[in-house]
Order: sequence, then C-alpha cells, then structure tokens
Amino acid sequence: MSTAPLTPPPTRAARAAVWFALALVVFHSAAIALWVSPNNLLKDRVGYDRLRSYVVPLFDQAWSVFAPEADNGYHLFEIRGTLRSADGTETQSSWIKVTAREVGPQLRYHPFPARTLLITDRLASDQLRIFTSLSEKQKEVVHVSGVGVTTALQGERLIAAAINGAERENARAYTRTELAVEGFLSGIARAVWGAEVVAVQYRQNEVFVPTYQRSHGSEQVTSGYQFVSNVRPLAHLDDADRSAFGRYVDTWDIR
Repeated sequence: MSTAPLTPPPTRAARAAVWFALALVVFHSAAIALWVSPNNLLKDRVGYDRLRSYVVPLFDQAWSVFAPEADNGYHLFEIRGTLRSADGTETQSSWIKVTAREVGPQLRYHPFPARTLLITDRLASDQLRIFTSLSEKQKEVVHVSGVGVTTALQGERLIAAAINGAERENARAYTRTELAVEGFLSGIARAVWGAEVVAVQYRQNEVFVPTYQRSHGSEQVTSGYQFVSNVRPLAHLDDADRSAFGRYVDTWDIR
C-alpha cells in the first residue's frame, strides 16, 4: 500500500482564481475575434468605440508593421444577354450583377462568406490575373474579338500571336479560364432569360471595401470595370447544369 500523502483538494479561493482566469481568456479571445472580424451586426451592437478602447493600443496588431494596410475587396461579374424573339428580332438586355445578392450580406455582415462567393470571386480574380500576364499583342487579340467569336477561336488567335513558349502557355491558361467563365455565366444567362437568350457578354467589376477600423462602416468604393468581353454564343449546357443554375438564380433572386 502506498504511503504517499493524498493531494489536498483545491481551496475555494484556488477554484475561484481558475474560473476567473478562464473567463478572462474567453472574454479576451471573443473581443479580439470580434475586433478583427468584418463589419457585422454583433460588432455594431457592442460598439466600435467600446471595442477600440479595450484592444488599442495594448492588443492591436497593425498591418503597417509588415505592409500598408490592405482593403477588403472582391471581383463582381456582371452579364447581359442577347435575346431573340419568336420573329427573329434580337435585343440586348440590361446588365445584371451576378453575385450582388451574395456580396451584400455575406461580405459586409458575415465573418465566413458563402462558398459560392469565394468560388466566383476566385474565378474572376484568376481570369484578371492571367489576362495581365498576356503580351500587349495578345491583349489586343482579346480586345478586338468581334461579335460571335468563340472562346476556342480566340484561344487559337492568342497562340498564333505568341512569340515564345511562355506566351503560348499564358494563352492556353487564359483560354482555360475563359472556358470556365463562359460555362458559368452561360448557365446564369440561361436561368435568368430562358430559351430567348442566344449570346452573352460579361464584364468584371473590382470593388474595394475599406477596413472597418478606418471607414467605420462606410459605403463600398468601386474601382471600376477591369474587363469587358465580346458578345459570344452561349456554352452548351446539359439538363442537370440548367437545373442547378436555375436553383442558384432562384436562391439569390438576381433576376
């Protein structure tokens, strides 16, 4: 039998100290998480000044320690369709903002944006990034693409304009991204305008949202349109794709 003395139970004061320390850690973690989160209703309810008085200057870590403070931003697709009536007359629709319903509530008031927003933002930003890597001659090919020029034909022209292997690879990468954009936005166009739509044109708008600390909930600042495509035929979609895009459009009510 062991003769080691039994450890005495913690005193009431010791237990109180542990619980106090635990509550302090939880409070501090919650305050910091709320401070660094995007603008949201809970932060508004707590109050910017109240949060700032706790965090600054002891616990605040400024981006300027490493680099200039960056704004939050996203890339917004807008599309318009070419609509053909029963008598063959063609008209252009007005522009619609594809991800507007996602961006408003998700980016400004939710710390965890919807996956659909992340996917479309990444697709748009990838396209713009690859476009900037093209040579000036290749960019001109994109800019002068006429009505009805398909992505595949534009890709062939981009490769023909290349003068080395790197430019040819950039042309292929841009064409792959364009095909993904074309398929996505063709599905949206079909879901919005139905069988009347025969072609689609898109443009990309890059929007910056100033940091909450600096702007205190100011309106979004739009930098302008970074890219406008030619009018091109819709990509082919099967029944499953059309059904999926229809549910997407109904969910976000972008008609």
